[in-house]
Amino acid sequence: MLTQVLEILKELVGELSKAVKNARAWVKVLLAAALSCALVGAGVFWGIKLAGPPDIALGGVDLASSCIALNYETNDQQFCSSRIDLKAACNWQYSRTDLAFRFTSASAESGVCYAPGKRPLGGIADMRGYCKYAFRPSISVDAANANNVWTCREKIDMNLACQLRYRRYEGVEARNEDGVWQCYQVA
Repeated sequence: MLTQVLEILKELVGELSKAVKNARAWVKVLLAAALSCALVGAGVFWGIKLAGPPDIALGGVDLASSCIALNYETNDQQFCSSRIDLKAACNWQYSRTDLAFRFTSASAESGVCYAPGKRPLGGIADMRGYCKYAFRPSISVDAANANNVWTCREKIDMNLACQLRYRRYEGVEARNEDGVWQCYQVA
Protein backbone atom coordinates (compact mmCIF):
# COMPACT_ATOMS: atom_id res chain seq x y z
CA MET A 1 0.00 0.00 0.00
CA LEU A 2 2.75 2.44 0.95
CA THR A 3 4.64 1.55 -2.21
CA GLN A 4 1.58 2.35 -4.31
CA VAL A 5 1.13 5.72 -2.58
CA LEU A 6 4.80 6.58 -3.16
CA GLU A 7 4.51 5.63 -6.85
CA ILE A 8 1.43 7.83 -7.25
CA LEU A 9 3.19 10.75 -5.53
CA LYS A 10 6.27 10.25 -7.71
CA GLU A 11 4.10 10.31 -10.83
CA LEU A 12 2.24 13.41 -9.61
CA VAL A 13 5.49 15.30 -8.91
CA GLY A 14 6.77 14.32 -12.36
CA GLU A 15 3.63 15.63 -14.06
CA LEU A 16 3.76 18.86 -12.02
CA SER A 17 7.40 19.34 -13.02
CA LYS A 18 6.51 18.99 -16.71
CA ALA A 19 3.62 21.42 -16.33
CA VAL A 20 5.82 24.01 -14.62
CA LYS A 21 8.56 23.67 -17.26
CA ASN A 22 6.04 24.27 -20.03
CA ALA A 23 4.23 27.12 -18.22
CA ARG A 24 4.56 30.78 -19.10
CA ALA A 25 7.08 32.87 -17.20
CA TRP A 26 4.46 34.79 -15.17
CA VAL A 27 2.87 31.48 -14.01
CA LYS A 28 6.30 30.27 -12.85
CA VAL A 29 6.82 33.52 -10.90
CA LEU A 30 3.40 33.18 -9.21
CA LEU A 31 4.04 29.54 -8.32
CA ALA A 32 7.47 30.41 -6.90
CA ALA A 33 5.96 33.25 -4.86
CA ALA A 34 3.17 31.01 -3.54
CA LEU A 35 5.64 28.27 -2.63
CA SER A 36 7.92 30.78 -0.89
CA CYS A 37 5.03 32.21 1.13
CA ALA A 38 3.89 28.71 2.12
CA LEU A 39 7.38 27.70 3.23
CA VAL A 40 7.97 30.94 5.15
CA GLY A 41 4.53 30.68 6.78
CA ALA A 42 5.14 27.07 7.80
CA GLY A 43 8.58 27.97 9.12
CA VAL A 44 7.26 30.87 11.17
CA PHE A 45 4.41 28.76 12.56
CA TRP A 46 6.61 25.82 13.54
CA GLY A 47 9.46 28.07 14.64
CA ILE A 48 7.25 29.93 17.08
CA LYS A 49 5.68 26.71 18.36
CA LEU A 50 9.05 25.02 18.84
CA ALA A 51 10.78 28.06 20.30
CA GLY A 52 8.04 28.85 22.84
CA PRO A 53 8.12 27.73 26.46
CA PRO A 54 6.65 24.31 27.20
CA ASP A 55 3.04 23.86 28.32
CA ILE A 56 2.63 23.60 32.10
CA ALA A 57 0.76 20.61 33.53
CA LEU A 58 -1.76 21.85 36.10
CA GLY A 59 -3.34 18.55 37.13
CA GLY A 60 -6.55 16.64 36.64
CA VAL A 61 -10.10 17.74 35.92
CA ASP A 62 -12.66 17.93 38.75
CA LEU A 63 -15.94 17.15 36.99
CA ALA A 64 -18.09 17.25 40.14
CA SER A 65 -16.94 20.75 41.12
CA SER A 66 -17.35 21.96 37.57
CA CYS A 67 -20.94 20.71 37.43
CA ILE A 68 -21.75 22.16 40.85
CA ALA A 69 -20.38 25.53 39.69
CA LEU A 70 -22.89 25.39 36.83
CA ASN A 71 -25.71 24.61 39.33
CA TYR A 72 -26.12 20.94 38.41
CA GLU A 73 -26.64 18.29 41.08
CA THR A 74 -24.72 15.33 39.65
CA ASN A 75 -22.39 14.25 36.88
CA ASP A 76 -21.00 11.27 35.06
CA GLN A 77 -18.00 11.18 32.72
CA GLN A 78 -19.82 13.10 29.98
CA PHE A 79 -22.71 15.12 31.41
CA CYS A 80 -23.69 17.41 34.25
CA SER A 81 -27.32 16.80 35.20
CA SER A 82 -30.13 17.69 37.56
CA ARG A 83 -33.50 16.08 38.07
CA ILE A 84 -36.27 18.29 36.69
CA ASP A 85 -38.70 19.69 39.24
CA LEU A 86 -41.80 18.75 37.25
CA LYS A 87 -44.07 21.00 39.30
CA ALA A 88 -41.77 23.94 38.50
CA ALA A 89 -41.80 22.94 34.81
CA CYS A 90 -45.62 22.97 34.85
CA ASN A 91 -45.69 26.41 36.43
CA TRP A 92 -43.13 27.68 33.88
CA GLN A 93 -45.06 26.31 30.91
CA TYR A 94 -48.42 27.69 32.00
CA SER A 95 -47.01 30.93 33.54
CA ARG A 96 -48.49 30.16 36.94
CA THR A 97 -47.33 29.41 40.48
CA ASP A 98 -50.12 27.19 41.82
CA LEU A 99 -49.94 24.04 39.70
CA ALA A 100 -49.36 20.44 40.76
CA PHE A 101 -47.91 17.58 38.73
CA ARG A 102 -48.76 13.88 38.64
CA PHE A 103 -48.00 10.91 36.43
CA THR A 104 -51.06 9.08 35.15
CA SER A 105 -49.13 5.83 34.54
CA ALA A 106 -45.64 4.38 35.02
CA SER A 107 -44.44 6.11 31.84
CA ALA A 108 -42.37 9.28 32.17
CA GLU A 109 -44.37 10.58 29.20
CA SER A 110 -47.67 10.41 31.10
CA GLY A 111 -47.27 13.48 33.32
CA VAL A 112 -50.09 15.98 33.67
CA CYS A 113 -50.14 19.48 35.16
CA TYR A 114 -53.12 20.17 37.42
CA ALA A 115 -54.69 23.45 38.49
CA PRO A 116 -56.16 23.79 41.99
CA GLY A 117 -59.29 21.67 42.31
CA LYS A 118 -57.53 18.84 40.41
CA ARG A 119 -58.44 20.29 37.00
CA PRO A 120 -56.02 18.85 34.38
CA LEU A 121 -54.35 21.40 32.08
CA GLY A 122 -52.18 19.05 30.01
CA GLY A 123 -48.62 17.82 29.98
CA ILE A 124 -45.29 19.59 29.70
CA ALA A 125 -44.76 20.22 26.00
CA ASP A 126 -41.33 21.83 26.11
CA MET A 127 -38.93 20.14 28.56
CA ARG A 128 -35.93 21.50 26.61
CA GLY A 129 -37.33 25.03 26.91
CA TYR A 130 -37.76 24.57 30.65
CA CYS A 131 -34.16 23.36 30.98
CA LYS A 132 -32.91 26.37 29.00
CA TYR A 133 -34.91 28.58 31.37
CA ALA A 134 -33.77 26.80 34.54
CA PHE A 135 -30.07 26.67 33.56
CA ARG A 136 -29.65 29.97 31.73
CA PRO A 137 -27.32 31.34 30.43
CA SER A 138 -26.21 27.90 29.22
CA ILE A 139 -26.89 27.39 25.55
CA SER A 140 -26.15 23.68 25.39
CA VAL A 141 -28.47 22.37 28.12
CA ASP A 142 -30.99 19.77 27.00
CA ALA A 143 -33.75 17.62 28.53
CA ALA A 144 -33.33 13.87 28.74
CA ASN A 145 -35.44 10.99 29.97
CA ALA A 146 -33.21 8.32 31.52
CA ASN A 147 -34.80 5.37 33.30
CA ASN A 148 -38.14 7.18 33.53
CA VAL A 149 -36.57 10.22 35.21
CA TRP A 150 -36.56 13.61 33.49
CA THR A 151 -33.31 15.54 33.82
CA CYS A 152 -31.76 18.72 32.50
CA ARG A 153 -28.28 17.88 31.34
CA GLU A 154 -25.34 19.47 29.60
CA LYS A 155 -22.31 17.88 27.97
CA ILE A 156 -19.24 18.68 30.02
CA ASP A 157 -16.86 21.14 28.36
CA MET A 158 -13.50 19.82 29.59
CA ASN A 159 -11.69 23.09 28.79
CA LEU A 160 -14.23 25.00 30.90
CA ALA A 161 -13.86 22.40 33.67
CA CYS A 162 -10.10 23.07 33.69
CA GLN A 163 -10.65 26.83 33.74
CA LEU A 164 -13.03 26.56 36.69
CA ARG A 165 -10.81 24.10 38.57
CA TYR A 166 -7.64 26.17 38.33
CA ARG A 167 -9.30 29.62 38.14
CA ARG A 168 -7.41 30.46 34.97
CA TYR A 169 -9.56 31.63 32.13
CA GLU A 170 -7.08 32.11 29.31
CA GLY A 171 -4.66 29.67 27.76
CA VAL A 172 -5.95 26.62 29.65
CA GLU A 173 -6.85 23.46 27.80
CA ALA A 174 -7.88 19.92 28.64
CA ARG A 175 -6.19 16.93 27.07
CA ASN A 176 -7.27 13.32 27.17
CA GLU A 177 -4.17 11.28 27.90
CA ASP A 178 -4.85 7.55 27.77
CA GLY A 179 -8.43 8.02 28.98
CA VAL A 180 -7.57 10.49 31.77
CA TRP A 181 -8.31 14.19 31.38
CA GLN A 182 -5.48 16.53 32.36
CA CYS A 183 -5.37 20.34 32.41
CA TYR A 184 -2.53 22.39 30.92
CA GLN A 185 -1.58 26.04 30.90
CA VAL A 186 -0.68 26.56 27.27
CA ALA A 187 2.37 28.75 26.77
